[in-house]
Amino acid sequence: MIKWIKKILSWGVKDDQNPVEQRRVRLLNIACWLGVMSNILYGAFFAVLNDFLPVWTNVVAIFLLLSLLFLNKKGKHHTAMMVFCIDIPIYFIIMSLGVGKEVGVEIYLLVTAIMPILFFDKWKVIIPFFLMNVAFFLCIKIGYNYIEPYFHPATNYLAQVELGNRVNLFILLFVIIASFKDELITYQKSIEEQGKVLKENNEEISTQNKIIEEKSKTLEETYKHIKDSITYAQRIQNALLGNPKDITNYFSESFLFFQPKDIVSGDFYWFYQNEDYSILVVADCTGHGVPGAFMTIMGANFLDEIVREQQIYEPSEILYQLDNKITTSLKQINSKVNDGMDVGVLVLGKDKSKVQFAGAKNPLWIINTNKVEQYKGSKFPIGSTQYKIPKQFETQTISVNKRDMLYLFSDGFQDQFGGENNKKYLKKRFREFLVSIHNQDAELQNEKLKNELASWKNNKKQTDDICIAGIRVI
Repeated sequence: MIKWIKKILSWGVKDDQNPVEQRRVRLLNIACWLGVMSNILYGAFFAVLNDFLPVWTNVVAIFLLLSLLFLNKKGKHHTAMMVFCIDIPIYFIIMSLGVGKEVGVEIYLLVTAIMPILFFDKWKVIIPFFLMNVAFFLCIKIGYNYIEPYFHPATNYLAQVELGNRVNLFILLFVIIASFKDELITYQKSIEEQGKVLKENNEEISTQNKIIEEKSKTLEETYKHIKDSITYAQRIQNALLGNPKDITNYFSESFLFFQPKDIVSGDFYWFYQNEDYSILVVADCTGHGVPGAFMTIMGANFLDEIVREQQIYEPSEILYQLDNKITTSLKQINSKVNDGMDVGVLVLGKDKSKVQFAGAKNPLWIINTNKVEQYKGSKFPIGSTQYKIPKQFETQTISVNKRDMLYLFSDGFQDQFGGENNKKYLKKRFREFLVSIHNQDAELQNEKLKNELASWKNNKKQTDDICIAGIRVI
């Protein structure tokens, strides 16, 4: 079974191809086969419910994807990739406008926007495809307001369809990044094996050095492609999280210190405001780098659903809803969920003398006149299912005074190793440092935090992602 799967995923791969081209061919095969399987499942789902109109759209998608697989198998890789980057987004725009915004098909344009950078080398090819996907996404959002869907999913299974779409998206993104990671590990092992041969066979040093140079060149090219792709993923993550200036512009005296350990971050911030409420969230996801970034995308998307769409503004209820959505989504992949996030939710209303806070392990600190008031979050995180008792999240209504400084933060700053003895910075030192700077201008506080971190870690690597938000009560 495993050999058969590897065989169909390697359709069109040839031994004389360079590793980058082989990876591209396999990646197209994986994307197409995942699409075929998803459409078969959706088609069967709708057929059981006697909704045959969407079944035909699934049949069309399956036919299109199988055609791409046929082209790939016949060695017409460039043609297959070009057709994929053109036809699949067109199919998604037709499907999105056909079934309506409730199903959320347009989210797949995130994948089709990424694929060109993985398939092609030249930016003059990549950029038009990316802009096309952006244009399609905007057309879909505008079209929802003017075009009546030809198919209205029944509300009793709408949630399952939407959840299926999101799980499919996470699987596709995971496969894309995982393919790069596996390729990099393979090349690293290859270099190490060549090094051992050099030590054992001195008479072949000259020949083996040439092999190492060739492999190193290939590894550098592969690493460049991987780094370019992850850097592109950083742009997508930043777009999802929004501009930090939205926070600092809304709160006249505030700052956001956001510094990922790697290119992409496992910490994230989220902000929303309307006429009645402004809501700030700081979260620390399991892990950092690419795995943590997947969790941030999931968390930001779910917060959009909970607050913007469902209009839930109670901090504890936001955490309950977020925990339910994260747990449900991760259970689709693994019945035991150990991944999740620590979250702090701060809600400010029209009454400037009070704020509301609820935390999932993360606290809120309020500092004024050198006194630190700590409002602890729940002992339960968001997402993990290892607890035998029901999770509890509590909203705390807190009276505040003018000039109070409010801080939400992840644990990255206090967990940083450094100093003379290479020890953690720790919470006590972090609290004392915030007390020493809390009366200063917000921008200056941000700058001093950056300088303190750089001084503490010196030339050592950053231990974890860091996210600190500070707001002064005016």
